Amino acid sequence: MDSNLWPKIVVSAQSLCINRTRIESTITEFKRGARALLKSKSLAACLFALCIAFLNLSSASADISFMEGVWTGHSTDAETTSCTKFTVHVTGQTTFSAQLEDAEPCGSAPNTCSVADGTVSGSDVNFTTNCPSVTGPTPCTVHLQLNSALSKMTGVANCPGSPDPKIDVKLTKPVSVHDVSVSSGISNQTVQTSGLQWIDYNNDKKLDLYMVGHNGNVLFKNIGKGQFVDVTAETKTGNNGKDATGASWADIDNDGDLDVAISNASGRPTLLLNNNGVFQDISSHISSLGIPGLQNTDIAILRGIIWVDFNNDKKSDLLEVFDGAKCQLLKQTGNLMWTDVSASAGITSSGAGRSAIAADFDGDGFLDLYIVYFGQPNHMYRNNGNETFTDVTQSAGVGFSGKSVAAAVADYNNDQKLDLYVSNSAGPPVLFQNLGNFQFKNATPAVLKIAQKGVAAAFFDVDNDEDQDLIVAQLGAKNLLFENIGHGKFKQTTGIDLSRPNNPSGIAIADFNGDGLPDIAIGDSNSNTDDHNGDSLYQNTGGGGNNYMTFILKGTKSRRDGIGAQIVLQTGFTFQVRTITSGNGQSQQSLPQEFGLGAYGKVDLIRIHWPSGTIQEIKAENYAVNKTYTITEP
Repeated sequence: MDSNLWPKIVVSAQSLCINRTRIESTITEFKRGARALLKSKSLAACLFALCIAFLNLSSASADISFMEGVWTGHSTDAETTSCTKFTVHVTGQTTFSAQLEDAEPCGSAPNTCSVADGTVSGSDVNFTTNCPSVTGPTPCTVHLQLNSALSKMTGVANCPGSPDPKIDVKLTKPVSVHDVSVSSGISNQTVQTSGLQWIDYNNDKKLDLYMVGHNGNVLFKNIGKGQFVDVTAETKTGNNGKDATGASWADIDNDGDLDVAISNASGRPTLLLNNNGVFQDISSHISSLGIPGLQNTDIAILRGIIWVDFNNDKKSDLLEVFDGAKCQLLKQTGNLMWTDVSASAGITSSGAGRSAIAADFDGDGFLDLYIVYFGQPNHMYRNNGNETFTDVTQSAGVGFSGKSVAAAVADYNNDQKLDLYVSNSAGPPVLFQNLGNFQFKNATPAVLKIAQKGVAAAFFDVDNDEDQDLIVAQLGAKNLLFENIGHGKFKQTTGIDLSRPNNPSGIAIADFNGDGLPDIAIGDSNSNTDDHNGDSLYQNTGGGGNNYMTFILKGTKSRRDGIGAQIVLQTGFTFQVRTITSGNGQSQQSLPQEFGLGAYGKVDLIRIHWPSGTIQEIKAENYAVNKTYTITEP
């Protein structure tokens, strides 16, 4: 079977099999609507099997086409179909309104469907459309939003050839956050934060918060019940008051605890080795290495730093991003000693560097690099797998030239390829969709273009609905949360206050209280001088009660911290991917990886791609939802 047909088969199976009451009618519609695909008996059998599988996976509470509920419309054998009206049955709230946001073309019709706002009748909302009749079961698609005083549900309603379909929808609690900056104890410091990192430095299974800044660094220990205490002095993590620009954590000696590299404005990093919760300064191990292309009289600021095992030898290598000099790639040779391999590896870009992120963009098992520059083209380096890189910036189409500070990666459209978001502090950002084989396209939705002062960004599933949402911190403007509503679209979330701080420097995401909802920390580049400044911590308090599953990885043949690994999780026809990174921008997201499951009460597949090349598939039926699991590399 042609592998290129597989995505089409899955789409056809999902859209045409969805909750049909008679399997025979479904196959009839398959043969009519997907005739181009039915080229052999084996392919027909494949579609039939997919249809049965989808019906078996669906339930009354399953997430269908990004809508919580199921189709209750009946099947039809009619050759010509239309979707001139449909009904949404609402539960969970007694008072609500409904509106249609937009509609996509219906089949091969030259015009676009238009849909009037719904008429509420009791617990039903009745919609009418001008979608023309179409041949076969080609669906028209309508983007629907229901609102109540406390609830909002955004989703997609498909009209797959059944007259007058009916959708059951449960209105649930919307996304909400609570500012716990003061009550948690993290706001009373004046380091002028440049970056934040969520880490478990003492292995007590509670996520701690490290802040690096222009007046020294501070480590807050998570003591539970939403409380943090300053343990900087006793852990020796203050960086001696140096002007720090960022940090990256990893287990660089594979002893089971996390160590840290700190980028300093002076040009040389600080390396702190974790010895049972007290840190030893081993900066001398790299202090003798010069900065590439820099003369004694020149000045370079070390803006960004990340750990990256670029050759998969289980040793932590270090990438340094300079403002005023070439980037520097330091290979660990063993015994916590490093050597400069920038030139031989092909890392040659220079200029106003700001940060970098390492991720496997082509799925070959080796970490590629994306280096962010301010006011000049960013650079993407493809890892060749032989300790060399190729600059693919131009051919990949990702040489964005805005005033960028940070980038973030995620599979925002659930196609199992890592996409790339690049911030811009002086204009619209850009969202690059990964098309595969190091080809990207600018897929920036119009709604994201309002984030024109972005200095930091992070992807996370704020409402656990199976897709990655996006938060953007803006300098001198409101911080923004964009909800992923599927089909490559985002919607700005309103009704929540993320205004603190108004001089943000970084974003770090973690479920610090272990309730299954990812929380938000935003650093403040100024001192805590007024109500709109100060490092901020927002506890996630809403999200519709969706299920989740969290994983902590422990490498054996790979690095023990799991950095560089990818996790794939399947629920129904949805595949989610998480990649564990050592930082983006000047900040770092938590190493435990959380997956939102929506209403699914089980998962169908868990697969881990380890940096060693090991692919680990796990019996998903042994894993209950709403729990955290530690998985060790076999």
